[in-house]
Amino acid sequence: MKADPPDPRARSESPRTWLGLLGVVVIAVVVRLVAQGEMATAPATFAPIIDSEAYLLQGLRVAAGHDVVEGVYFQAPLYPLLLGSVLGLGGIEAPGADEASSVGALDPAVVERSLALGRMLNLLLGVLAAALVWRVGQTLFSPRVGVMAGVLAALYGPFVFYEGHLLKVSLSLVFLPWAVLAVGRAAQRASALSFVWCGVALALGGLVQGHLQPLAGVAAALVLLRPPRALDRAFGLRAAVAIIAGALLVAAPVITRNSLVQGELVLSTAQGGAALYLCNNPGNPRGVAEHSTRIRQVPRHERDDFHAETERLTGRVMTAGEISSYWADQALSWIRAEPGAWLATEGRKFLALVSRHESADNTGYFLGEQVSRVLRWTPARFGSVLPLAWGGILIVLLSLWRPSASRVVGGACRGRAAGRFALAAGLIAYAGVTLVFCITARYRMPMVPLLLVYAGVPLAALSDFIGRRRGWAVVVAVFAGWLLTLAAETSAGPFDAEELQRQQAVRYRNRGLVSFGRGDLPAARNDLEAALAAHAGGIRIQVDLARLALAEGSTGGDPSGGRESALSHLQRAVAMDSDDGATWADIGLLAYELDYGLAAYALDRAAEARAGGREVLQYLVLSLLALPDDDGRLEQAVARARQLTEAAPDDDDGHGLLALAHLRRGRESEARAALADYDRTAAAREARGQPRRLPDQPALRNLRDQP
Repeated sequence: MKADPPDPRARSESPRTWLGLLGVVVIAVVVRLVAQGEMATAPATFAPIIDSEAYLLQGLRVAAGHDVVEGVYFQAPLYPLLLGSVLGLGGIEAPGADEASSVGALDPAVVERSLALGRMLNLLLGVLAAALVWRVGQTLFSPRVGVMAGVLAALYGPFVFYEGHLLKVSLSLVFLPWAVLAVGRAAQRASALSFVWCGVALALGGLVQGHLQPLAGVAAALVLLRPPRALDRAFGLRAAVAIIAGALLVAAPVITRNSLVQGELVLSTAQGGAALYLCNNPGNPRGVAEHSTRIRQVPRHERDDFHAETERLTGRVMTAGEISSYWADQALSWIRAEPGAWLATEGRKFLALVSRHESADNTGYFLGEQVSRVLRWTPARFGSVLPLAWGGILIVLLSLWRPSASRVVGGACRGRAAGRFALAAGLIAYAGVTLVFCITARYRMPMVPLLLVYAGVPLAALSDFIGRRRGWAVVVAVFAGWLLTLAAETSAGPFDAEELQRQQAVRYRNRGLVSFGRGDLPAARNDLEAALAAHAGGIRIQVDLARLALAEGSTGGDPSGGRESALSHLQRAVAMDSDDGATWADIGLLAYELDYGLAAYALDRAAEARAGGREVLQYLVLSLLALPDDDGRLEQAVARARQLTEAAPDDDDGHGLLALAHLRRGRESEARAALADYDRTAAAREARGQPRRLPDQPALRNLRDQP
């Protein structure tokens, strides 16, 4: 066998090399401390909402000694487990956190301390990610590449932005670089057993970001089919087995736990089929994260929503595994039936993947720029990194047959060659897997550390390429990459002007609702009006403005003006129309104190969509009873009251409302029968120490007193 070339790293591990790491770490720490100081002045922008609220509540559950959730894991559990461990070590105690549905139910001081600890955890993970990027660049290419790539990671704005939120983004960054280094190290040592660390890294990543779950299998297949240079197929087989063994070592406890809880085999989480369907269905041609009318993509609701919707559609009780399989089958059926439409969606997903736009499903990067100079001024963001990475990839390709380019990126010993192959394969494989699912900034983030390594190559090689013919090829590659980042914002991509405005409106609305919840009504109005200006067709924004107007009227001394303004906003919302039953429920419940006719119309729409549950039916009956008996309103009230009694015959509210409806219709005998059922069920509730669902009404007392 031909002798392996010497490993150039043996000469590069000098004190000067480690000074590069020190510089990267110092820059990363300083940038993050400054940014987090700026974030602290804007609590509404970095408040825990949607996913981050869910992770905080789950972390507090873990800190209190509970599991992340009751029942099977629907989402990847590693980040809330780590967060909860940190909160526990920090002495955080939050009584009632295991039952709380929102952070508003917790002590604000506990929430603030938890946020501070969580952000410090994210800061450390961000610094670790920058150090890993440095290490990959230094190990696979040269010390200069390592420093340039590490500095880009230290300054990368989206990394810093997401570190201000309790999201799993920061943890998801470390696993692909770790896996690449593990492959290079194992190949350099010619140790098949050392490949186990690649499996461990990818499996841990799969417990943070579901898109990483298939990559251990991809890595095993690649090392089996293409073992590192100068090593035989038998070595490749042993290495593949080691990768799978490492992955199973990590995944086995979660698989065992889920399967025991569910009573059937569940691999990692029960979300796979649902995640596949959300961005592979005829109702989502853009391929980006969207909320359906029945399934809210909010962690505390998502599992139950998918469960309820699946059982509604199938008409039978289903297990978590069956539900996941059902939605996977729905997605695959659409792909088989309309392959052209699916390929068009995949094309738009690809443009979303390479877009400079940070597509967010919780909060927007542009909001962070409004409050942080670090985020506003940093040159390291996706729109600059991807073009540089294209240039770096071209230089690496040139190095395969041009010695001069090879000197720029460093020689290729066995470990380096395997590591470079793993770097390219990891980037391509993760991008490919992500394209199957939804594309948002958070989901593409794990591949950014690998792009940063390639982006460091042209920066490190700048002096070697200036004025040379092949330098123009690199410039062209960088320019082409820049144009590609803009393509997603054309009519061909998913982020045209209308979509960007809609996303901007959602982010302003989210922050406005946070300010509203904190009692900062002027800030809430500013954001909600900005949301309406960005997307005038936002029906939910009109509802929010109505609620805000009522609050302003009650606190500003002009209740009638607030009510008038609120009613105006609700009327505009009704005029927009919607298929979203939850929106109609909000409109109806808010309109109940303002206009019974508007309330009855909206609540009837909500009831038809089966949204809002018993509360919608209760207030619908009350609204109908408050209106003149036109167009059969009282018969409708009787029908809706019967729905309540049929759904829950042991609850008093349906019987009481049915008695009132019969009484209004002049049907005294039916009213007395319903009143008897009301008295019986109300007495039973009170005997159990529970209050009546429907307080006793004067009309019912009068009927009771009549002979």
